[in-house]
Amino acid sequence: MNNRKKQTSDNAFCGALQESIQASRPARKFVAQFVEALLKTRTSNLKRIAQAVESEAEADSVYRQIQRFLKNENKLTIHYLKLLKLEGKLKIIIDRTQWKFGATWVNLLSLSVAYKQVAIPLLAELINRKGNLSATTDVKLIKRACAEFGVERIEGIYADREF
Repeated sequence: MNNRKKQTSDNAFCGALQESIQASRPARKFVAQFVEALLKTRTSNLKRIAQAVESEAEADSVYRQIQRFLKNENKLTIHYLKLLKLEGKLKIIIDRTQWKFGATWVNLLSLSVAYKQVAIPLLAELINRKGNLSATTDVKLIKRACAEFGVERIEGIYADREF
């Protein structure tokens, strides 16, 4: 039996998440542990991240918990602007990318916020087909941003000419 008991006391990071994440206290604690393990391991390998999460649970249990978190099965709501402490007017950036993964086309439309010359992705739409997206998909994503951030917070929307 692999007992991975480590110190699991609440920390400042978990406290900072309290305002930004609508979820139970254990769920917020898990998110804090997951992010800390992600930063520690610097990998996207979920098995390695699960092993780095400080928890009394077995690594396999933590691995399944990470999978459920990434699928958002618990319907966790994260208020990104609060979490990132972004205040004032927002510069919205829209971009689209596509690639082929095996036989499946992955077409991703993302909406990011510009912050100190870095684009921070906040919203996305995934379409399983090749080619340009319809304008209704673009508008739908912009409406989601307006609803989530508030129209008055948006300074401008920047995109390639395809939009």
